[in-house]
Amino acid sequence: MKLLIDANVLLDVFLCREQFVADAKKLFIMKQFKDAELWIAAQSYTDLYYVGAKAHGSDRMQKILKEVFPLLNVCSIDGADISYALDEQWKDFEDCLIWRAAKKIKADYIVTRNVADFTRSDIPVLTPGEFFSTMEAEQNLVYEEVEF
Repeated sequence: MKLLIDANVLLDVFLCREQFVADAKKLFIMKQFKDAELWIAAQSYTDLYYVGAKAHGSDRMQKILKEVFPLLNVCSIDGADISYALDEQWKDFEDCLIWRAAKKIKADYIVTRNVADFTRSDIPVLTPGEFFSTMEAEQNLVYEEVEF
């Protein structure tokens, strides 16, 4: 299963956003079990760095991104994708590029906390919580982080 992960979900992990971090971390558990490929659009790295550096500082955020880099597949965005997104005229240009990346990789889902801005997506768009509820209901799969 291929998942295109929006930057806001990764920021939940990097910034330890208490309300959202547990579900976001479960995506990496799925990856560890080889139940999902985690993808990110290339331009999301600049968003992650910009927001994360405000909280952690530049050096720390670069270290975090370097650590997570091997865990994520990166989908490039090129001029044709930008041109397409401009022609589509979504309310949020950045989200259109995320959708475009998901199309390129043939993603099964887009995972974001910003579902409302993806109303034009023909790929299912779910929050991490909704995604894991769907996995439990449809495939009887449950992922939990266990502390030792």
